[in-house]
Order: sequence, then structure tokens, then C-alpha cells
Amino acid sequence: MLFATTASANDFWRKGWYTQGTLGLSALTEGSYDTAPFIEGTAGKTFNNWLDFEATVGYLGTPKLGTPTNEFNKRVDGTYLLVTPMLHYQNSTSFTPYVGVSGGYMWNSGSGSFDSGSFVWGPTVGFIMHLDPKWSLNVQHRFLSAPESRILNAAGQRDELQVNQFLVGLRFAW
Repeated sequence: MLFATTASANDFWRKGWYTQGTLGLSALTEGSYDTAPFIEGTAGKTFNNWLDFEATVGYLGTPKLGTPTNEFNKRVDGTYLLVTPMLHYQNSTSFTPYVGVSGGYMWNSGSGSFDSGSFVWGPTVGFIMHLDPKWSLNVQHRFLSAPESRILNAAGQRDELQVNQFLVGLRFAW
């Protein structure tokens, strides 16, 4: 008797290393009314069907600070490096939801309304849509908080830098 095994939709790509290019929009939770683009590159390692670790380097664009009627004419942009462990929920579809926690450092290079850099961290949620054995699409939301970095709000007080990021990435598995 012959026994055949079938792989789920997720099994054929869940092996080894991957790279990913990502584009997205970010929005500050305080001190801004605007969104800004960002770009990032990621290298990751899949350890098993439910655990990944990845390292990400990115550039955050320049949202306008202030309010529509009182713009500060300042900018907050910077480069960041993140490490993210992610837990995947395996199922029999081509969509794999996941959660993770990102942590790292952001070097700010904006103009004078905030501190120059700090540790950042925050939760990550998203899903991966498998296109074929090597390629997949990653849709993600990441919230980053920089507790040591402060920006001026509309009242002239210094608030913690917090960023919501909405990402779409294309992933290639090696």
C-alpha cells in the first residue's frame, strides 16, 4: 500500500531564510495631523511552522507636525533597526495570521522639535498571503513607541513619540 502525504498551503514555503521589501504609511499618534511614507528591508529566519525571527532596517518619512491651522514647520524622520519575533497561526488556507513584538532603536534626523534617538518597541499584527512556493504578500500593522524620545505637541508640551505604521511587503523565501 502506498501512503501519500499532502502539505498544507503553508508548509511549502515555511522553511529557512527570507527577505522582504516593504512600503507603507505612518502616522504619529500625537503632535501631527499628517501621514508619511516609509520604506524598509527585512531579512528573516523561519524556525518552524509557528515561529519566525526577523531583522528590519527602515527609513521613516516626514509627517508634518502641529495642526492644520498651526503647523510647527518641523519634521520628524529617521532610520530605525528592529528585531521582531513572530508567532504564526497555521491553518489550511493561503492566509497565515501572526502576532509579534518589535524592539530596536530609531535614529531621528528631523528638525529640532524632538530628541535625537531612542529605543523603540511595540506590537505587530498581520497576515501573510502565499502566492506560490517562493513568493508571498505581507500585510501588517505595527505600533511603535519611543518612551525616551519626546516631540512637542500643539500645546508646546513634550509627548512620547508614538507611530502607527501600515505596511505592505513582498516576501521571497530562499
